[in-house]
Amino acid sequence: MARKTAESQSIDLSQVQGSGPSGRILKHNVDEYAAQGGAKKVVETQGVQTKAQPKAAAGGFVEAANPYEDIPLTNVREIIAKRLLQSKTTVPHYYLETEINMDEAIKIRTVLNESSKTKISFNDLFVKAASLACVDVPEVNSQWHGNIIRK
Repeated sequence: MARKTAESQSIDLSQVQGSGPSGRILKHNVDEYAAQGGAKKVVETQGVQTKAQPKAAAGGFVEAANPYEDIPLTNVREIIAKRLLQSKTTVPHYYLETEINMDEAIKIRTVLNESSKTKISFNDLFVKAASLACVDVPEVNSQWHGNIIRK
C-alpha cells in the first residue's frame, strides 16, 4: 500500500522514514511525508520526465523492469497441461482440511503487535510466509498462458 501511494504521488521511498517493524515504511508514513512537502522522485531532463532508479526495498529486493519470464512449452509440457485441465474439469475432486498448531504464530503475533503501531493479523503472517516461499521457489509463482508458462 505504501509503495502504491508513493508511486501515485511520485515520492521516492528512500527519502521516507518508516515507523513499522524494522523500520518498514507504512502508508501513513508516505502520507505524512507528502503532507510535509516531501521531495519528488520524478526529475525533469530536457523536458522529458523520468523516474529515479528503483531502490532496494526491505529485505533487499529490487523491483525488476521486466518482472516475469516467459517459458515456451515443450510438446510434453503442452500435453501434460491439456490432460491436467481435462482431469480438473471432468473428474470430481475433493479437498482435504487439516489442523495445525498455531502456538508459535500466536506468540510471534503477540510480540509484533506489542512493538507495532499497526495491528498484525494472522492473514499478514500467511501472506508473508507465502511471499517468502515464492522467492525461495519461483516456479510456484507461475501462470499458464496457452502456449507459454509465465514465471
